Amino acid sequence: RDSAARSIEDEFGISLDEFMSQRRSVALAQDLLRKRVQPRAIVSWRDVEQAYRREFALFNPPARVSIGRIRLHRERQAEQIAMAKRSIEEGNGFLTTLEAVDPGADGEWLDLELPANGIEGTSLATPVKALLDLEHPGEVGGPLEQGPFISWFTVLGVDQPAGRTIYDHSVQIGLENQLSGLRYSQEQERYLASLKDRWVTGDIVEMQQVL
Repeated sequence: RDSAARSIEDEFGISLDEFMSQRRSVALAQDLLRKRVQPRAIVSWRDVEQAYRREFALFNPPARVSIGRIRLHRERQAEQIAMAKRSIEEGNGFLTTLEAVDPGADGEWLDLELPANGIEGTSLATPVKALLDLEHPGEVGGPLEQGPFISWFTVLGVDQPAGRTIYDHSVQIGLENQLSGLRYSQEQERYLASLKDRWVTGDIVEMQQVL
C-alpha cells in the first residue's frame, strides 16, 4: 500500500485516498452514462438497411475492364504492321499478334471502371467502343486509323469483385457496431449537454475528458 501510495503521489500529485475517491467517481459517472445513454443508442434493422444502402458501392464494387492496344506508326513501323495484319488474318488472337510485333510487351492500354451498361457507358471514343467485345476477351478489333497511326484493340479481361449482401453476417455486425458507436457518442454528448443547467460547466468538461 505504501509503495502504491508513493507511486500515485509521484505520478498524479495526489494521495492514495484522493485517487481512489476519483476513481470511484469516474466509475459512478460511467455507470450513470451507460444507464441513461445506452437505451437511447439502440440500432434497429431499419438503421442497418439504410446504412447499407448508403454504402452500397463499398460492399458491391463495380467491375473493371482491362483494354489492350497495339499501336503502330504507318511509316516507321510498316514491317510490324504487315506482321500484325498477317497474324490477325491467320486467326491469331491479340496476345499472339502482340508477341509477334512487340515481344515482351503486355499490351495493356487502359484499366477502366465498367458501368452497368458496359463499354457503351465508358468514356472511350465511339470508334474504339465499336471494336471491343466484352463477351470475347482476346478477340482483336480493328484496325483503326488515327492520323499516322494504326491500332488494334481488345478486351484483355474483366474483373468483377465479389459483392457482399446485407445478409452477410459480418456486414450486419460491422454496420451495427459502427452505427452503435456513433449513436452512443451522439447521445452521450446530448445527455451531458442537458446536465449543464444543473452542474457546473467545468465538471461536465472534466467528465468528458475522463471518459
